[in-house]
Amino acid sequence: MYGAIIGDIVGSTYEWHNVKIEDFELFPQGSHFTDDTVLSVAVAEKLLSERLSSVDSDESYAMWYKQYYRRYPNAGFGQMFLKWATSDRLSVQRSYSNGAAMRVTAIGYVRESIDEIKKEVKSSCFYTHNHPEAIKGAQAVAISVFMARKGSHKDEIKHFLEKKFKINFRTLDEIRDTYVFDSRSLL
Repeated sequence: MYGAIIGDIVGSTYEWHNVKIEDFELFPQGSHFTDDTVLSVAVAEKLLSERLSSVDSDESYAMWYKQYYRRYPNAGFGQMFLKWATSDRLSVQRSYSNGAAMRVTAIGYVRESIDEIKKEVKSSCFYTHNHPEAIKGAQAVAISVFMARKGSHKDEIKHFLEKKFKINFRTLDEIRDTYVFDSRSLL
């Protein structure tokens, strides 16, 4: 989670500006945590307290997300999430943005099998990112964390993700000229 949170803070001033250079200041003035850190911590706390909860996992995630939104309403949440989080109802959103993938590192660290991870990630996405692409992206991130934790080499992780999720990895140099940031696209 440290890496995800540090990456969030480092990227906070660059995310919407399509920065494509590799030599940039890590913590420029204005760097801050965002909604991605807030919801990563919500996921971690949900997992740490899950034995105390009698609520099903899908609803439990939704309650943690709403609670953390209330604690940090100015962390940069998107309009779709903000509307959902402030609603009294638990409606199912079909967002396919990368937000689901940005918050699942703790799942890859806590769960002990790929099947458990896939199930837990799907549950974490149910109310906010109930879309096959969002779930796929989030599962890929959590499984990457799990495989790295278990000692897999980065080439092994890459091969697994290419095969299992049909991800076509490209290098930064291959996409630099044409890439434009889009939160709805994991890769």
